Formats: sequence, C-alpha cells, structure tokens
Amino acid sequence: MVNGAGLAGFLDALAHNPAAARLALSRSAGRGESLPDFLSRMNHRVSPDRNSTPPGQEKTSPAAAFGRMLAGAAGAYDEKDGAHSEPAATLAFQLIRELPKLDIHRPTRVHLAELAGAYATEITEGANLGDANRTQPSAFGPVTSLVAGLKPAFRLSPEDTYAFVKLFADAPENIKPFEQAMGGLADRLAKAAARDSDPKAAMDRLEDAMKALGYVAGMQFAAERSVQSKLDQEDEERRKAAAFVLGLALGVGGIPVPLEGQVLWLALSTVAPQVHDAVTEPDPTRMKALDDKSDAASLIRTDWLVRTLISSGFEVKVPPTSPRFSDPPIANEDGLLPFAQIAKDKAALRNYNDWLIANGSGERTTPPSGRRS
Repeated sequence: MVNGAGLAGFLDALAHNPAAARLALSRSAGRGESLPDFLSRMNHRVSPDRNSTPPGQEKTSPAAAFGRMLAGAAGAYDEKDGAHSEPAATLAFQLIRELPKLDIHRPTRVHLAELAGAYATEITEGANLGDANRTQPSAFGPVTSLVAGLKPAFRLSPEDTYAFVKLFADAPENIKPFEQAMGGLADRLAKAAARDSDPKAAMDRLEDAMKALGYVAGMQFAAERSVQSKLDQEDEERRKAAAFVLGLALGVGGIPVPLEGQVLWLALSTVAPQVHDAVTEPDPTRMKALDDKSDAASLIRTDWLVRTLISSGFEVKVPPTSPRFSDPPIANEDGLLPFAQIAKDKAALRNYNDWLIANGSGERTTPPSGRRS
C-alpha cells in the first residue's frame, strides 16, 4: 500500500485532472464502497499519524493532497462559481454534506475552503436566513434565488452550510481562500446591480445582495467563534494583517487601492482595529477580537455600496459637502473622505450617518421580487 510521498503524488495527479478524480471516486462506489465510506477510509489513510511529515512540509503531505484532490474533483480549479458542470456540482453537493461528519486533518482544511469558495453562490444561498425555504433540507437541483445574479446549482440548508464552513474556520490561513472568493462574489453582485439604469432598482438589488452576504458573514463569524473559542488565545497576526490591508483599501494615507478579493470581504464582514478603535475598546484576546469585528461592519458595507453607486455615475440627492455635515467635515473638494479617516472622529461618524439617512438610507419603497424554489 502506497503511503507518504507516493500517496501524496498520486492524489496530486488526480487534483490536476478533475475528470479522472471524479472517475476514481465513482469507481470506489462501483466496487460496493459508498462515497461516505471512501472518504472516511481515505481521511484515515492520509492521517499525519500514519504518514510522517517533517515540520514545515505540511503542504506536501498526503492530507493536503487529499484536500486538493477533493477540491479539484469538485471543479474548484477548472470551473467558475455559478457556472459549474453537473458532474462537478453533484460531487460538491455530496462532499459539502459528508465531510463535516469526519475528523478532517488540518492540512486538508484550506483546500475545503477553496471548494467552498468555488461554490460561493451556493454557500451564500444556503446561509440566507431571509429566504422562505430556509427550513427545507438540502437538495440537488437548480435554485431560483431571491438575489439577482445568483444561480445556484443546488440548495443547502443553513445547518449543512454552517457545518461545512466550520471545517476551515479554525485559522485565518485556512479560511483565506473562502474570504477571497466571497469578496469576488460581492464585487460581481454589486457591479451588476450598479449597472441597472433605475437607481432605485439598483439600490434594491444591492440591498438584497448585501442582506444575503451579511448572513454569510454572520455564519462565518459564528463558525469562527465556535471553533476558535476552544483556542481562546491572542490573534494579533490577523488583527495586524487586517489593519494593514484594510488600511490601504479604505484609503488610509490617501492610497487609493480598490477593494477586491479577501480585502473586500474583510471590509464587508469585519472591521480593522484602526476603524473599530474609534467605536470600541478592543481586547487582545481572540474571542473579544471577534466580537469587535462586527461593531462597525454595517457602516463599512454601506460606505462601500455608496461609493460603488457614485463611481457608477449615480448622483446623490444631498451632497456630502452640504453645510449640514461640515462640522466636522466628511468630504472635501475631491469628494467623500476615506472612511477610515471619518471613523477616527465619532462626531464625523454621526455626520456621515446623517448624510446617509438624508440620501435615503434605511428606506425602501418597493418589495423584493423573486422566490427561491
């Protein structure tokens, strides 16, 4: 029986050939072994306890290769979110439901985040607790989403969605691919909505999208709490990294870096220390840091939406340079000040909130359309 480097090489070869990987998985079932049994057997076989992996080489271990093989077979590397082939989507549906039942090894988990990111559409639909079908079980088949632009290949229950996200919510480096993919999805949905010629319809589409994405962010936050509460230790590296990337993205120092990928998702779902320090008293422990992440997230999401609309040519009813919001100011002759700069002053934050309200924030005159099947 092949183990160690030989097993890792074999699994990596399958990861680079998704069709072959799916065939290998189906043949195991053809020999009378169910997919759950195969996954359980392989997860045991790639265990670090059975395969001596030198420290620092976990990425080349059989457990890591197992994760890459599963992600590849599910179309994570050669297909696009929202446009998966039926064979890949069918397997992904099965994996998302079966893998949480196993004790997944740490080197495997980051690749399950890649799989989840490749199915960001389905994860978003599954996490959407505002959906009328949220009490229904998972089922394979096309889904009509309440969120314009989403075309899921299958329906996930909130329970199944949460269980899968928990698999890779144990560490920042494991959840990163998922955050990158969610940022990409958020960007696509926002830009598609902003192209609507009717400003009100565009805002309603954005609102629907942000509500759905908000549920994903909340589910990720809950998963991180559940897993990381068992660690309950300082997480200074993530806080510093978030401060750096969000500081750039939100315009600290006047550096205009577009929000995209993980940076965008962090901006939408979390708050960097230099932003929430103006609102809260952060604690260095992991659990308190997770609490602090959500304190100003609503304002950051709204700020991004407003700037997306303005950059798409929409004109606000009340300009941010109005004297009503000038003490302290929230804009200059070039437009809105960077949000991180506004957030340094609580009075400026109140002015900014008042300006958003003056432009219709919180209002909605038309009901959402559509119904998920």
